[in-house]
Amino acid sequence: MNILPSRIFTLKTTAPLVQVKQQLAKHIDEPKLVRWNVSYNHAPYQGTISDVGFEIRRIIHYRNSFLPNIQGRFELLPVGTAVHIRMQLHPLILAFMAVWLGIWYSATVPMTFLGEISPLMKIGMLGIPLVACGVFLGAFHYEAERSQRDLTQIVTGQGLSQQPQRMPPVMRNLLWGYVAIAVAVFLHYVLTS
Repeated sequence: MNILPSRIFTLKTTAPLVQVKQQLAKHIDEPKLVRWNVSYNHAPYQGTISDVGFEIRRIIHYRNSFLPNIQGRFELLPVGTAVHIRMQLHPLILAFMAVWLGIWYSATVPMTFLGEISPLMKIGMLGIPLVACGVFLGAFHYEAERSQRDLTQIVTGQGLSQQPQRMPPVMRNLLWGYVAIAVAVFLHYVLTS
């Protein structure tokens, strides 16, 4: 069982490796550290592609630190090509989350069990990071699902269907709802204590 957010899958096609690489290259721009313009006139992904595989990230026009890094490895089959793909979070994001959770819980666990805090406040202090992690995992899986669909279309030669590159309103509203609830519960108990 893997506790870190990741997604591993394999795509198989009867196309030769050269054709698969050409299909991928059409949809991958050179990597840029910062994209200043908000033009949508670019490939959907940025990264590098080589004879053995690729490493890419989807280009988005909104904030999502939980965008997966996508690594692919090519395998020649007797007829066609297999592309083994692994999606995972950037190591810096994982390190940030570990430090954030470590600081939060190193402060709240002693206060929760040694301090005189109401039971509901204890649940809030211990549960807010878990709710936040749930929202973060949802953001990762949303992006991973989108990239898996895109890569399946690219590798199998179906062509990439154009879809808006925005977070759907339902996901955005859900995210803001969780944030608002967490802030309201926290402020309520801080102000009433």
